[in-house]
Amino acid sequence: MLTKEAECVLEDLIDKNNLSSVIEALVAICEEKAIHVEANWQDQDLAKAWRRAAKAIDAASVKIEV
Repeated sequence: MLTKEAECVLEDLIDKNNLSSVIEALVAICEEKAIHVEANWQDQDLAKAWRRAAKAIDAASVKIEV
């Protein structure tokens, strides 16, 4: 669970941009984490988990209409 402060930061990001942009950024961050884990830790399982998270977030974003 996020702290109240972190929730406020996230809400501010959504307000200043839009929900779709924030979700797209989350997908990109997850994909970048997968690349980082592969390159620096050589942990393929963790990299796959980050890629699955990116795909799940991306798939869910299609269902969101705000």
